[in-house]
Amino acid sequence: DHRDLHSFPTRRSSDLSNKAPWNGPLRLESGTNIYAFVVDEDPESLRYEWLLSDEGWVDNARTLSPGATQIYLDADPKLDGQRLTLSVFDAEQQSDSIYWDLEVLR
Repeated sequence: DHRDLHSFPTRRSSDLSNKAPWNGPLRLESGTNIYAFVVDEDPESLRYEWLLSDEGWVDNARTLSPGATQIYLDADPKLDGQRLTLSVFDAEQQSDSIYWDLEVLR
């Protein structure tokens, strides 16, 4: 596949030291922005879908630029143990997905 997914959960866009592994755990603090940067041959054609296992589609996602998307999650206790999945679709509707199992810090 020609896509390379990079994801950075961070409280500020300038602070990329808190990188989350792909397909692994993600600890949420109060007011966490989650960014995903996607390297693709045609970033203009990409479409992003974020899904929470118990809640459904995340409706506050936004595309920052071709190849970048962001969502905001608060550290709500009901998110603890849920899975957050990002699916990236290209022009042919083929997709790649990455996921994180959420852990809410109290």
